[in-house]
Amino acid sequence: MQKSFIVVLITGLVVALFAVLNAKPVEVNLIFRTFEMSQAIVILISATLGAVAMFLMNIVQVMKLKKQVKQLSKKLIDAGINSDDVTDKKSKQKAKKEQAVEPAEKTVPKQPEKVVAEQSERVVHNSAEKISDSLNSIKDNEKTE
Repeated sequence: MQKSFIVVLITGLVVALFAVLNAKPVEVNLIFRTFEMSQAIVILISATLGAVAMFLMNIVQVMKLKKQVKQLSKKLIDAGINSDDVTDKKSKQKAKKEQAVEPAEKTVPKQPEKVVAEQSERVVHNSAEKISDSLNSIKDNEKTE
């Protein structure tokens, strides 16, 4: 996140410097109306609109990815595959440790469907948190601009 913030900050400074260096008045034609405006303001407005457009496209992509995660999680559940085996290599290490340590008393194992559902829910929740963190960082970056 810090690297992306630095890149956004440097890009913003370059755009602002470019705008200030090109501050002479220009004629702007907005189809219905024509008027004169500082070229710096035109550049800054254009850069801002471009950033907003990229943000909106990113939101659409994030929504598609969330939908895809839900669909894939459902497929894992339907197939009876443990989602931790697919996404987390540490589950194999945990399984080996659990097999090595015998419990003092026998417990009733959970139904496989419930286990898969719980693990898939965790994977989806973790993915949603990562996506939410990405969106928040994008929003923070836009606020600083």
